[in-house]
Amino acid sequence: MTADTEGSAERRLARVMLSVGRFSEAWHLALEGRRWDGKDVQTLKGMYPMDLVTIGEVCLARGEFSKAIAVLESGRDRAKKVSSLYGVEWVRAQDDIAVADLSLGRAQAASQAATLALSAAESEWGPRSIPAMDALDTLGLVQLSESRFRDAETSLSQSRVWREALYGTQHPKVAASYLHASLLSAGQMDSDGALRLMRRGLEIEKSLAVSGPNGRWALAVLSGAELFSQTGQIDSARDCYENAVPVLERELGPDAPRLKDARQRAAGLGAN
Repeated sequence: MTADTEGSAERRLARVMLSVGRFSEAWHLALEGRRWDGKDVQTLKGMYPMDLVTIGEVCLARGEFSKAIAVLESGRDRAKKVSSLYGVEWVRAQDDIAVADLSLGRAQAASQAATLALSAAESEWGPRSIPAMDALDTLGLVQLSESRFRDAETSLSQSRVWREALYGTQHPKVAASYLHASLLSAGQMDSDGALRLMRRGLEIEKSLAVSGPNGRWALAVLSGAELFSQTGQIDSARDCYENAVPVLERELGPDAPRLKDARQRAAGLGAN
C-alpha cells in the first residue's frame, strides 16, 4: 500500500460504473465520500486524476459542459503530462474537454484540444494505441462539426475499423463509432445510411445492457431520437424519448440540463 495505490480499487470501480452507464454510482464512488455541490472545483483539490476525470465525464453526460471543462482541466493538471504515471488520464481529460467545447459550439477550441490529445497519444504510445484511436475518433467529430467531411470520414472510419479489430463487434466504443458514423452520414445528407448506422449502434448498446437499461444506453437512444426526428420518423423518435428519459432521470438526476433539453424536444414532437 502506497499513497498512489490507496483507494485505487474504488477509483477503478467508479470508472467501471461509468463505462456501463451507472452514472449515479460512478459519481458517488469517485467523490470518495465527499459532498460536492458542483459549484466550486477548488473544493475537489487533492483528488486523484482518475476520480476527477470520472466526475467530469458524468458532468458531460448531464450536459453541464462548462462545469465538465473545469473539472476535467483540474484532472488534466493533476495528471501533469502525458508521460507521467497518470498520462492516460491526461489524454482522456483532453479528449473530453474537446467534446465539451464542441457541445458549447467552440469548434476552434475543440479542434485544438483534440489535436493536442492525438499528438500526445501518438508520441507516447504510438499511432495505433488505444488512447490515440480514441483521440482520433474525437477529432473526427470536430472535423464533422467544421463540415470537413472527407477528413471526418477518414478519422472516424480508421478509428472504427481499428476498434472492431481489437474489441470485436460488441463493445461500447464500437457502438459509439457507429453512432458517430451515423452523424457523419446525416451531415452528408445520406439519411438512409445514417439510419442504418444509427440502428447498428443502438443494437450494440442494447446487447451490452445485460442488466437492463442504463445511462449509457439511454444517451445512445437520445441520439437516435434526434436522428429519427430529423428524418421524419416521429413515432420512433417519440418512443426513444419515452424510453430514455426515465432511465436518465435515475442516473443523472431529474434536473440535468440534458434531460431538460430531451423533454423539450419530446414535447415538440407531441405538438406536431
